[in-house]
Amino acid sequence: MKNNSPLSRWWLKSALVAVIILGLGIWLAPYWQGIKPISPIMLQIGNFPIHWYGVILAIATGSGFWLTMRLSRGRVTVEQILEASIWMIVGGLIGARLLFVMLKWPIYSLHPEEILLFNQGGLSIHGALLGGIGSLLWYASKAKLNFWQLADLSVPGLALGQAIGRFGNFFNQEAFGGPTQLPWKMYVAPSLRPIQLLQERYFHPTFIYESILDIALLIVLLRMTLHPKRAGSILAWYLILYSGLRFGVEWFRVDSDSIGIFTLAQWASLAIIVVGLYLLNRKSHA
Repeated sequence: MKNNSPLSRWWLKSALVAVIILGLGIWLAPYWQGIKPISPIMLQIGNFPIHWYGVILAIATGSGFWLTMRLSRGRVTVEQILEASIWMIVGGLIGARLLFVMLKWPIYSLHPEEILLFNQGGLSIHGALLGGIGSLLWYASKAKLNFWQLADLSVPGLALGQAIGRFGNFFNQEAFGGPTQLPWKMYVAPSLRPIQLLQERYFHPTFIYESILDIALLIVLLRMTLHPKRAGSILAWYLILYSGLRFGVEWFRVDSDSIGIFTLAQWASLAIIVVGLYLLNRKSHA
């Protein structure tokens, strides 16, 4: 007889994921070590390039939507999840790009035609959070749904999407850290290295650090969904925990703009932590 118990299915899924990760690691190793050059373009269809960054963002978005569907358990309809996801994606992309362009305006003011080139990178996660949450708030009001419940339902999928989406930074060779000789060091092409580090070859893959931490965050959020408390508490913890891990990862990066002792992303993370603590305290007294 076939063994279709939940435990056997869990082991089968885990083994499949392990095989996929191992296969990806073997495929990426020559590019990671600098043996083969990395191209940000996956393939070219006529004059239209398809970038790895855009493809990975699409996979990340689809994965986040799938997880949200699995967690819904009939609390909202498929149509409502789809509509909410579309608005969050649109709002998140606009917010992410808008904030990034604002922070890099001296560059984009000279090349305004590049502002709409989303698939080449250049997205601010803090802008994505503001745009996505703002869009979700608008949709919940329009559809007469409970925003806090909808947000709690959405953030695990958001964490999963972030964990996957960070791999787009590898193909663009961006969001890396300082020089290192650790076993997991990543080769960066000379043209993409900071001017002051042109003689260095290998750097911290900080986007991988953040991806791993995003997976840990996802596990925490999923455990919270098993024992739900007040509506909005999962959103609050997501804001606090993600901003905390992002604050830490920023110490390794060499491409971040700074104001005083912290980078812009760290200041933004601190502000979001304050918002998360406020929401958590508000919900605990609701």
